[in-house]
Amino acid sequence: MWQEDTKKKSATNFSEMVDLSFSVDCKELPYDHAYELSSELIKLIPEIKNDKRNAIQTLHGPMSGNGWVRADGENIFLSKRAKLCLRVRKDHVEKIKEIEGKKIKLFGNDLNIGKSKMKSFLVVRDLFCRFVSCNEDLPEDIFLEDFSDGTLEQYAILQKNLSLIVGSKIFVYWLVIGVPISMLGAIFCVGTTSESAFGYQILPVLLVSTYIFMNVFSFGNALSLTKGSVLGTLVTLPLLLPLLIILGKVVVAINFDLNYSGFLFLLLGILSIIIMIIPMIISYIIRTHLE
Repeated sequence: MWQEDTKKKSATNFSEMVDLSFSVDCKELPYDHAYELSSELIKLIPEIKNDKRNAIQTLHGPMSGNGWVRADGENIFLSKRAKLCLRVRKDHVEKIKEIEGKKIKLFGNDLNIGKSKMKSFLVVRDLFCRFVSCNEDLPEDIFLEDFSDGTLEQYAILQKNLSLIVGSKIFVYWLVIGVPISMLGAIFCVGTTSESAFGYQILPVLLVSTYIFMNVFSFGNALSLTKGSVLGTLVTLPLLLPLLIILGKVVVAINFDLNYSGFLFLLLGILSIIIMIIPMIISYIIRTHLE
């Protein structure tokens, strides 16, 4: 009978770090005690600051039991199974173990540090974390909002050239989306008219117009960051109507073998203005949204 091998691979042999788990004796602590705990431990073992890879984990109590669920703001009631975990360099282990038997005071509560055990690292597929360190100037609501994709907001906070980044992002989207759509549009025109020359004539017009579309739609998306997609749609549609009229006149001019270069230069002129103004407006909208 086949059985799954549940044995985990140990990474202790090739890692420079190791986890030390200390037993503790303490009745209760506030939920947010990370700073006070680390400050007291650093007083006992200042060597732990010598390597940025060293870490002090907070103490964790039960989240629920017998129908009771602890709120995040309440105190943590520590059981005898609670452990103080420190991640340290292997050559610091003996020095760190000197805190065994020591007592520190946190929020008026005595925390007695007991014996330690060395815990091996495990090679696992998933990585879990209780806290995430980020830019101290980054507000919490922006972090949550940018959980899926907040690249532009992050650059805005870090004081980067946001206008250039927005313009580059629009250009990349045009290369990935706008150019293929323009080529498909030209092929469709050839298929409907049976004239290959029509496709060559309409292709540059489609390339320019799709770039304009990308800029205008990006402007609408920036407006919809917190107001919903309806606002962006209501603002962008009136701006696109003149462009659609010009495209219609271009198609008519090509069908009747008329000179359409004037319309093409008009689109290029509109594009030259838009690619300068739209990224600046979008960057201003994003910064306003952050404030």
